[in-house]
Amino acid sequence: MKRKNVKPIIIAIAFVLPFSVSQAQSGHPQDAKAEGHALHQKQTGSPVFKDKKIETAYQHYLHIQTALVASEVHEAQKGAEMLAASLKALDHATEAQQQAGKIAQASSLEKQREAFVALSNAMVTLVEGSIVSGEVYQAYCPMANNNQGAYWLASEQEIKNPYFGDKMLQCGSVEKTLQ
Repeated sequence: MKRKNVKPIIIAIAFVLPFSVSQAQSGHPQDAKAEGHALHQKQTGSPVFKDKKIETAYQHYLHIQTALVASEVHEAQKGAEMLAASLKALDHATEAQQQAGKIAQASSLEKQREAFVALSNAMVTLVEGSIVSGEVYQAYCPMANNNQGAYWLASEQEIKNPYFGDKMLQCGSVEKTLQ
């Protein structure tokens, strides 16, 4: 196997394994999605929110962020579709829902990353003040968004830049901790 073929396989396993394991355990596809996110939460130490709808939306947001870090257009689209659907249940999430829709419709990584700037800003509004336990880190990259800078949310302090992926994976810093 050539070395360049290893990365897509690892990424595919990382996205498929939690869903496959949970679906095998429950036998229900809907349960598989929920369990996949629960598994992700246990692995990353994601926060707990007052409103389960916001918690679900945040997990879908992390799906998009992880896909953008890995430069996976189709995975970002899938995460954005799930996020847009989950945001319909929230009254004050119109902007986030629109931006998630843009990511779901975008066929290029560049367009997805552009929409992710506004999505991240909208998600800060949803998440801030809703955390019961744990922390959400607001990270910032000064070079993102055509050198205008851009924020994103993460459940870990380690910088994994969704705006540049492996080109500049660690560009940025945690600017704020939301609790």
